[in-house]
Order: sequence, then C-alpha cells, then structure tokens
Amino acid sequence: MLEPDEKRASYEQHLMDQPPYELDSTRRSAVLDALKEVCLHRGWRLLAAYIRTNHVHVIVEGEAPPERMMNDFKAYASRCLNRLNPEEGN
Repeated sequence: MLEPDEKRASYEQHLMDQPPYELDSTRRSAVLDALKEVCLHRGWRLLAAYIRTNHVHVIVEGEAPPERMMNDFKAYASRCLNRLNPEEGN
C-alpha cells in the first residue's frame, strides 16, 4: 500500500471549485436509477454498478465511446440529484 501523499492531496483540494459532495443511501439509489435510465434510453447494457459515497464504478456494454458514456452518466445522475434537492444546486 502506498502512503498518503499530503502534497498531492493539498494540490487536488486546491483545484476543487466546490466542496466535496457525498452520496447518502437515498442519493446512491437515485444515481443507480439514473444509470439504469440512461442505459435504457441509449440501448446500453449495464453489467455492474458500485455506487460509493464519493464515487461510482460502472461496467457497461454499448456502441458508444467511453467518454460519451461517462458524460451521459454524469449528466443523467446530476439531473436526478438536482431533482431530489434543487435548493442545493448540485
């Protein structure tokens, strides 16, 4: 295991223009629903999804570049989270 790199962590935190966003169980469920929705809409096959409090892992099969898939997943998930708590401005 690597030791924590405090210098890198500080640099990465400095680059953030918003505070970290954590997903509770309600938000994690909403993100999973959004992933399923985009896959259904795009004709992709969601093979696995692991939604943590601060990041998401997805294995998907489909006829699109990975960058397109990632952007679509992020867009659908953001819209879904914004509908949950519009006052937070996710």
